[in-house]
Amino acid sequence: MRFHSFHKFVVFAATVALLLPLLAVPVQAQLIKKEGPLITVRATGRAELGEGTKKGVKEKARLEAIRLAIELHAGVHITSQSTMKNYVLEQDVVSSYQRAYVKSVRELAYSYDKATESGTYQGEFVIDLASLKGMAAAEQALARNRGKAVEATVFFFDGQGRMMEEGGTVRAGDRFNVMVQPAGDLYAYIINRDSQGNLFSIFPNLDVSSHGNPLQQGIKYYFPPKTSDLVFAFDENPGRERFYFLFSAVPLGDIDALFAKLARVKSSEARKAMAPILEERVVTRGIVMQSKSTQATIAAGGQGRSGKVLGELLKGSGAFVKTVMLHHLQ
Repeated sequence: MRFHSFHKFVVFAATVALLLPLLAVPVQAQLIKKEGPLITVRATGRAELGEGTKKGVKEKARLEAIRLAIELHAGVHITSQSTMKNYVLEQDVVSSYQRAYVKSVRELAYSYDKATESGTYQGEFVIDLASLKGMAAAEQALARNRGKAVEATVFFFDGQGRMMEEGGTVRAGDRFNVMVQPAGDLYAYIINRDSQGNLFSIFPNLDVSSHGNPLQQGIKYYFPPKTSDLVFAFDENPGRERFYFLFSAVPLGDIDALFAKLARVKSSEARKAMAPILEERVVTRGIVMQSKSTQATIAAGGQGRSGKVLGELLKGSGAFVKTVMLHHLQ
């Protein structure tokens, strides 16, 4: 996607999932040092063969050590919005935490006991404590507001005022616009992952709009603003374009902090490497959502032209995310 007349911002988004203890075995985790927001923890994890392979035992033991390091010395219990107990999914959750919050891993020792078909992994893990605690605080606030209604009408339309529908096609130079009208005050995060795997923040982004969170009840928010010279258009790179509309009853402080942090990242390679992690955090924020089509007369295209535009009335509680995937053709 190409944004004209403003800088590209990378979006970090963070979320949490519920994880029960992986294995009921003796555990060890020791704090080695603390340097600013980073802590180094030496931890030992154990895992049994079960239905997996010997290679899989090592990976499970390593993830168990990471889980212990985070829970016992970062003070953050890995918890979930869901009740999933599938072991593979639980491993995925820990692996996600590793990518987001564990800055480095150093293997100290690994052993496999053929008699018990179990493995023991010891490693040192450098953990971003500040980001973890920010995430935990945001998730606690969200947990207290799970039942609070969140509702907004979203119009995602092209330069001709036509609705951008899930699975639709776009080409280089095609323009698009977004309008959000909350039914009550809410916190919004509108994000694009382009065909090259880059993440961009459409909102909040002061280079796009002077508005910030929270969005207020009944007001129509246009991105880009109707009075702005900015234009949103797709670039020449084909592939999949994904858009995420994340709405929450409470501020997601961890996402805000990571927005600011990633805006300071200069390397495009580093930003691209973070994109799958950030995308995962955003996607898993909300679970239950209802929607229905609606129409309204709005300024289509941001040039003062009005017309009937089809959009969606989205309803959820606590937090939810709406995803739109487009096929970007040559």
